[in-house]
Amino acid sequence: MITRVEVEKLAQLARLAVPAGELDKLAQDLESILGYVSELKEAPVADLPADQHPLINVLRADGEAHEPGLYTDELLAQMAKTTKGYLSVKPILNKD
Repeated sequence: MITRVEVEKLAQLARLAVPAGELDKLAQDLESILGYVSELKEAPVADLPADQHPLINVLRADGEAHEPGLYTDELLAQMAKTTKGYLSVKPILNKD
């Protein structure tokens, strides 16, 4: 059973401000979450055939998505201010 003191400690470690009135409810919620996770640990997944969950890469191959510079003029035309083909912004760092 998760105690109120443990919830306070977890909140402190996570740097969360948890109102005192919510500590008991949060302890109950954490207890039910951990109970569910412990049920998942008992799920029989070791006897599944290997082809039931093949590992595949669903990401696109690395490379150029389009020709470099193809959209540069279009994008720069939408900017508020440009200088010599670059976006211009106000300085945010002092030189001092």
